[in-house]
Amino acid sequence: MRNWDLARFATVAEIGASIGVMISVIYLGIQIQGSNKQLRAQSYIDTLEMMHKPFELIAQDQGLADILVRAETDPESLSEGEWQRYSYLLVLRYDGYEHAYYAHKDGEIREELWKGIESGMTGNLASNKGFRKFWRQKGGIYPEPFHGFVESKLAHEP
Repeated sequence: MRNWDLARFATVAEIGASIGVMISVIYLGIQIQGSNKQLRAQSYIDTLEMMHKPFELIAQDQGLADILVRAETDPESLSEGEWQRYSYLLVLRYDGYEHAYYAHKDGEIREELWKGIESGMTGNLASNKGFRKFWRQKGGIYPEPFHGFVESKLAHEP
């Protein structure tokens, strides 16, 4: 009779241990899911910070704002130094857009948020002569597939 009690106790202990493992796995899954949501939210915040920095620079510097306005309509009117400032500003802007592009591809930025970012990136490419000149000169610094993505947006512009 003692062996029967010991066997029964061992079976109950195994069942209890299995239930404990299952609860731990479920808890771990919930924790990972919560961490993934936090990482996605942080990635979006980091992307917005990267994308807003060039706009902060423009808002704080009237000279840079004037360069931007002239570059978009008549880039040839800029001095060499002004063209460099404008080009560096676009590098900052498109680094942010590139980061957003890859974050979206990796699922870190939801589709509806990406649509707004994409619209901001491609909104005035048709009329922005400065960007077109910049892209011809320096667009090659951006690797595929982001480079091809921007090229495809330029191809759809008149």
